[in-house]
Amino acid sequence: MTGQSAGGGHGTENLLLGVVLMVAGMAVLNAMDAISKLLTAEFSGIQVAWARYTFHLVPLVALAGPARIRRMVRTNSPKAQIIRSASLALSAVLIIIAFSLMPLADAIAISFVAPLMMVALSARFLGEKVGLHRWIAVMVGFGGMLVLVWPSGDVFETGTLLAVGAALFWAIGLLMTRQVRGDNPLSTLFYTAFVGTVLISLAVPFYWRMPSLSAWGLMLAMGLIGALAHTLIIFAFRNARASVLAPFNYTLLVWAIFYGWLLFGDLPDLRSIFGASVIIAAGLYAWHRERAAKYPG
Repeated sequence: MTGQSAGGGHGTENLLLGVVLMVAGMAVLNAMDAISKLLTAEFSGIQVAWARYTFHLVPLVALAGPARIRRMVRTNSPKAQIIRSASLALSAVLIIIAFSLMPLADAIAISFVAPLMMVALSARFLGEKVGLHRWIAVMVGFGGMLVLVWPSGDVFETGTLLAVGAALFWAIGLLMTRQVRGDNPLSTLFYTAFVGTVLISLAVPFYWRMPSLSAWGLMLAMGLIGALAHTLIIFAFRNARASVLAPFNYTLLVWAIFYGWLLFGDLPDLRSIFGASVIIAAGLYAWHRERAAKYPG
C-alpha cells in the first residue's frame, strides 16, 4: 500500500489509465513479496530485506547520476526522512520474516490494518480530529485482525505478531510521509532506499549466507521488480487522484492469494477470508469518511 499523489488528470482516459497502472503496480509489488517468501526458505529475513533494498538503491543511484543525486539528497526534513525510512525498513524486515512463517495472503491481509493504525496514531501524536465513524472503522478493523490472527499454534502466532509489528511500523512510516510531503518525491524515494540499505547492512553480516548464482538472480530480480512496481504506482498517481486510486490498493490481496496458490499451494480458509474482508471493509469505510470530509457535496 504504497504511493504518492502527483496530481493527475481528470479525463476518463487518464482515470482508466491510472486505475490500470495501479492494479498492475499492485501485481508487480506482490510479485516482489512472493520472491521474498521464496528466498526465506534458504536465507534469513534480514538478508532478504538487505537484498530488496540494495538492489533497489543501486539501479536508482546508477540511473540518477551525480547531479541528480545531489538534488535528491536535499531535504527540508532530514530527521523526518530518517525516521520514516528506518520505520519502513524495520517493517520490511518483520514482514519478510512473517512471510517465512505464514501464508502470503494472511500476512498481506494483516498489513491492511496499517492505514487504520495511522488514523489512531494521527489522533494521538498529531492531534488530528478523528470523528466517531472513523474510530468505529478502526475498532472494526482491529476486530477483523483478531479474527484473522487468532492463534492456532506457536509458529503461526509468531508469524502473526511479526506481521502486526510490520503493520505498526508501516503505519509510522505512512504518518511520517505527511511530515516530508514538502520534499521532492525523488528525494523521499532516495532516502527510503539509502537509509534502509545502510541500516540493514549493519545487521546482515551476522546473518549472511553466501547465495548461489540463481539466488543472486532472484535477489536482483526482487530489487528491480520493486523499482518497477514503484514506477507504475507513481505514474498511476500522475493520471488519477489519490482519493480515486486508494481502494485499488486492496487488489494486493487478490494477487497475494494468486501467488500464494501458484507458488506455495496456499489457499485461505473461511476464517482468513472473513477476517480479511472485515479489515478491508473497515479500511474502505475509513477512506470513504476521510474523502467525504475533504470533498463534501
